[in-house]
Amino acid sequence: MRDQLPDLRLDVEVIEIDRKVREGLARAYLTSAERPADGNAYAIQMIFAATNFRTAGAHSILLDDGESATKWFREAAIIYAKLGVPYAVMMSVLTGDREDSLRIFNGFAEQFAGWRERRLTRSVDSQSAYLLMFQAAIQDSRRYEANFTEDDLNAVRGDLHASGSKPVGVLGLPVQAYLNLAAALSNHRAPSLDEALMPFVSAYDDAIRRASLRSYHWKMMALPFHPAEPDILSVLTIVQTTLAKTNRSVLSILDEFPLSRESRTILSDAMRLISPS
Repeated sequence: MRDQLPDLRLDVEVIEIDRKVREGLARAYLTSAERPADGNAYAIQMIFAATNFRTAGAHSILLDDGESATKWFREAAIIYAKLGVPYAVMMSVLTGDREDSLRIFNGFAEQFAGWRERRLTRSVDSQSAYLLMFQAAIQDSRRYEANFTEDDLNAVRGDLHASGSKPVGVLGLPVQAYLNLAAALSNHRAPSLDEALMPFVSAYDDAIRRASLRSYHWKMMALPFHPAEPDILSVLTIVQTTLAKTNRSVLSILDEFPLSRESRTILSDAMRLISPS
């Protein structure tokens, strides 16, 4: 994709410089977190570190630097996991290390065990939708270790449905969109996978179309999201995990959607870099 960035009106030099800045900021925040003034300061500094590693990873995708992308997404996943943020699973899938993704998932999924009985005394985290989606994609392998039942998962789904309109992630997709995609991935009385994936791809494409109209901000990457947005790439990677059992691929699904040139180029090239198989 690097060679196509000028044609997309993105400045390679700007991306390279900002990646170095992001890496430096992330390391600085990690150093500050080692001697926090209080618990809140520690969490904030760690979140800032993870956010900068996340951006450095996305920059690396635009630069066709798969090795660095893997490294920075892994760093972000480790931090989010330490903070107990389920988004760690989404970062982990972008590294291509399925064993590590399973380990992180298992650490979070313990909260599902016994949820049916405990739900009246606890509220479910909207980011649990990420975990349900990941679980649906790997359910056939039964390689997760968390001791939860289908009744527990149904209880979590029910609680998440109650807040289905709540936005999650940078692109602001509602919780319900993740639940629909999880259902499609598990083939459990769900809309088709293509239909369930459409809101994610459409939200991304709409953001790209609007952002690219502001030429200076687009070129300088002064955007509220990243052109190689990890939120959409992680979802596509999870879907690819399920499609690997069939003759289809995420790229074949993307071919069916009406996308802008920028969106199609970035998503297609990014997925070839992240999931070349």
